[in-house]
Amino acid sequence: MVTQLTAAFWDVHAIVAHALEATPESVRETVEAHHAIVTAAAAGDVAAFTRAIAAHYAPIQRRLQEEPGRREPAVDA
Repeated sequence: MVTQLTAAFWDVHAIVAHALEATPESVRETVEAHHAIVTAAAAGDVAAFTRAIAAHYAPIQRRLQEEPGRREPAVDA
């Protein structure tokens, strides 16, 4: 299930990646967030894992709230 969920996230990322306007800082933050997620999961620390996941998605949530009228990228069917 984890593999399928990860694949789904990568599929979505591939669709919207061009609109994310990545910067060196945002890439560093993403790497740090992924490291925190993996570290918490490996330690079996559910609370730290939950915090790490929330922290990882916080920038996306902020961006969505800042740009409510932004058009979503077209998806080829």
